[in-house]
Amino acid sequence: MAYWAATFLAGLALVLTLAGIYGVLAYLVAQRTREIGMRLALGDGPGQVVGIVMKQSLHFAAIGTALGSIGAFGFSRLLASQISAIEPFDARAFAIGIGVVFAVSAAVAWVPSVRASRIDPASSLRLNACCLQTIRLYSLTLYSLRI
Repeated sequence: MAYWAATFLAGLALVLTLAGIYGVLAYLVAQRTREIGMRLALGDGPGQVVGIVMKQSLHFAAIGTALGSIGAFGFSRLLASQISAIEPFDARAFAIGIGVVFAVSAAVAWVPSVRASRIDPASSLRLNACCLQTIRLYSLTLYSLRI
């Protein structure tokens, strides 16, 4: 019974991790819409955009995995001091856990990467032109108020 409960909780933690990773990456891609649109308009192919976003995503996944591994190692030593049936360091379990989280992070990062490669450069540039026009109007208003 305890095995199934632990498996369920581990699966639930993995699903929550995936939802968090997807949410953060989708937000980062949404923030970079203008930049990605400019890259596509200036000649970068969709494959290059996917590569850029995946590189950033895997960089974040590597940092998160490293920090999580350090935290898990410290927590396992603390837990082993409280419960005698737990080994403080199981290299195989740590390696499998790190590999699963990193692989699933890469798989989840693929969706925002492909979505980023499908950004329409024209709508992104139109958004930039709108923002530039707003900035010009704002600066003209400030200039007219000074005089």
